[in-house]
Amino acid sequence: MSRSPLIFALVLPALAALSACAPPFDVARKDLGPFRIAAMGVHEGQAHAAVWSGEGMAHAQAPTLAWSLDGEPLNGSAPVLPEAAADGALLELVATSATGEQAQATLTLLRSTQDLQVQRAAVDVGEDLSLTTRRDLPALETQHAADGQAVRVSLDNARGSLRWMSASGLGTVLELSETQADVLADEVVFENEEGAWVVAERELGEPGIYHQLVLDLDPELGNRWAWVDVAVGVEEPLIEHFGRLIPGDVTSDAGLMQATLRAVSGELELEALSGVEDLSTQDSLDCAPPDQAFRLDWVAEGRCGLDAVDGATVVLEIQ
Repeated sequence: MSRSPLIFALVLPALAALSACAPPFDVARKDLGPFRIAAMGVHEGQAHAAVWSGEGMAHAQAPTLAWSLDGEPLNGSAPVLPEAAADGALLELVATSATGEQAQATLTLLRSTQDLQVQRAAVDVGEDLSLTTRRDLPALETQHAADGQAVRVSLDNARGSLRWMSASGLGTVLELSETQADVLADEVVFENEEGAWVVAERELGEPGIYHQLVLDLDPELGNRWAWVDVAVGVEEPLIEHFGRLIPGDVTSDAGLMQATLRAVSGELELEALSGVEDLSTQDSLDCAPPDQAFRLDWVAEGRCGLDAVDGATVVLEIQ
C-alpha cells in the first residue's frame, strides 16, 4: 500500500477468535494481514461485513459473499434480515475472493443502530512511548499530525471492547484508554523485558495517510466499526468522509462532493472533485444502492471491486 497522501490505498482473525489474548493496551500491535473477514454485524436491519482484500484498501474484484441465518441462506451481498429474526440467532458468512481464497465467520445476532463517532487530535509523542507519559500529553489544536507527531483517535461513543488494526501493517497503534489510541507513522517493535514493555526498534515513518480499522465489540448493540484515516506530515488540504481523509479542497453547502473513481496500480484514486447539490450526477452501479451517496468503505470492505467502479462518477457525503 502506498503511503502517498494522493492515493487511497484493514482485519481480525475469524470472528470466533475475537477474544484472543494481546499485550497490554499501551503496546498492542495488530496488523491487517491476509484475505479474511475483518468484521461483521448488523446495521439498520441489514447484515454487512468488512472483508479485507489482503493487499490494500481495495479489492480488484468484489468477493462473493454467502450469508445464512440459523442455517437458512440469505440473498444478496448485504441482505436485509427477516423481520422475524431475533437477537441470539446465528449469522454466518462465507467470503470467497476472486482468486478462490475463502474465509468464514459466525456471529450471534445483535442489532447495531449507531455509527461510531471519530475525533482526532495531534500529539507530540517524543521518544518516550510509555502509557504513563502519553496519558499526560496535551492534545494539540490541529487534528492532523506534523512529521514526528502522532494522531490521537477518540471514539467517545464506543461502549464495548475496541480492536485496532493497521492496514497492510503500516504505522503503529498505541492504545491509550478504552476509547482512545495514538497512531504513529513510525514502525515500532516492543519487547517484554522482565515484565515491562520497552521499545526494541523504531523506524521513522513516511509522510502520508495511514488507515486503521477500529472494531467496537459491544455486548448490547452488537459489532460496530469505523475505517479511520490519520494524516502525518501531509500539508495539502484534506476532506473528511465517514472517518476517511481525501486529499483535496472542496466545500459544499449541501455536504456533497462529486468525484471520478480511478483504479491505479491496485489502489483507488479520486479525480475531478467538485461540490454538488444532489445525487443527480452519480452513475448507477450494480454494487451500490442507487438512492444513496457512495461510500469509500464499500470499496475497502469488498462490496464493490475496482473493476466495477473504475471510471464511474459518484457523489460522496463530506463532513
